[in-house]
Amino acid sequence: MISSVPTAGSRAFKLAAFLPLVLALLSFDTVSPSVQDKDAEIRAAYENVAKLRAAMNGEMTDEQRREKMIRYEDAARSFIEKYKGTPGIVQGHFDLGRAYLEVFDPEDAAKEFEAYLKLAPKGADADKAMLFLGDSYRATMQLDKAEAVYRRFESAFPKHKDLAYAKLGLATTKVLSLDFRGAEAIYQDILAHFADHRVAPDASMQLLTTYLRDFKYDQARDLLKTLESSAKDAPELLYIGKQLEILGKPAPELVGIQAWAGPPGSSIERMRGRVLVLCFFMMKNIPSARTLQWLSKMERDLDAEGVTVWGLSKAYKSAKGVRTLDWETRWLQRYRENPEFVIRQELSLTDTVIQQQKELFDSLKKPITVSLALTKDFTNHRAYKVRRVPCVIVIDKKGRVRLIEEAGQPEGGFVDRLIRKTVKRLAVE
Repeated sequence: MISSVPTAGSRAFKLAAFLPLVLALLSFDTVSPSVQDKDAEIRAAYENVAKLRAAMNGEMTDEQRREKMIRYEDAARSFIEKYKGTPGIVQGHFDLGRAYLEVFDPEDAAKEFEAYLKLAPKGADADKAMLFLGDSYRATMQLDKAEAVYRRFESAFPKHKDLAYAKLGLATTKVLSLDFRGAEAIYQDILAHFADHRVAPDASMQLLTTYLRDFKYDQARDLLKTLESSAKDAPELLYIGKQLEILGKPAPELVGIQAWAGPPGSSIERMRGRVLVLCFFMMKNIPSARTLQWLSKMERDLDAEGVTVWGLSKAYKSAKGVRTLDWETRWLQRYRENPEFVIRQELSLTDTVIQQQKELFDSLKKPITVSLALTKDFTNHRAYKVRRVPCVIVIDKKGRVRLIEEAGQPEGGFVDRLIRKTVKRLAVE
């Protein structure tokens, strides 16, 4: 009997192998009516979500805005629940991707945009899908993929009206990758070629903060003067101006230290020859505990390279009432041993709340090993231009302030990686 199954190398086998590709190519030219119907239904449903989003624009009370926000987010979630996993769609993937972004789910959004671009690489919304995909990758810290997509957009749409957005996304990706020189070049390109575009103010501010992180204080001062000419009283510019008063300058000596938990520290002057990291914190502040935990790990990892970390907190009125310095010191030591216990007590958290966020609170049980100090008042906070806690200050081996960074992210976050890179860079200077 002659088999009807094509053998490898035969003409029939080759045709069978290429048949799926041929069918896929044909599908781009002629989308079946059923696909068109599904896509049209999804598009119409998504437009209702978009209308609710647009309804949040304009003047209204905070309560009205909150109510509209709830309706809008509920509509987006309902849309996703109804249409996610719908088979045989093309345009619908794009609309689902947008809906996932509406509810702050960039991971699932990326999957939908990938599917859309695979099925319709030259579709009507391919340009938007590419930008959204780059943003989704960036939000999930898939930075190599994000950069590749933004570059692809630049290549495919060199004259596009949204090219500036792609460049801004690319520059931000470079910052997240800690490639400050690369980011600076892109920001400068945006300001040179898109000065009147709506992204220009964001590019200017991001370039300014990138200069600070790259120790380019003179360039930062020059750019700050330019920005102040058009927005002199902008709070963020005022704060950066205050930072520049001490960046690159001798670090103010610490004053009013009342007690230490852990090995007692000394003075800024005596720490010359080592990179010193100060972390201003509050005991009842969860982001502070997370920051002190990864700073503890960093100190252990880099101790041999000459890195020391101190935590500083103002003695305060506890949730349990005014306490003596001795009580505060013992409470600080307890915080150092188990931050979760103190935070739970200070915030009066119930077991139900703890169980609802069990993973977070379990992580907060990890001890803090850096030395912690209680200060008399906010003099040190003001001297180091601390606006909110946790705030990390990096001082180089010559006793100069080199970085001021508001923290609060868990281990592995951007600030963690930034501080590690900074102290390693300063350790070899």
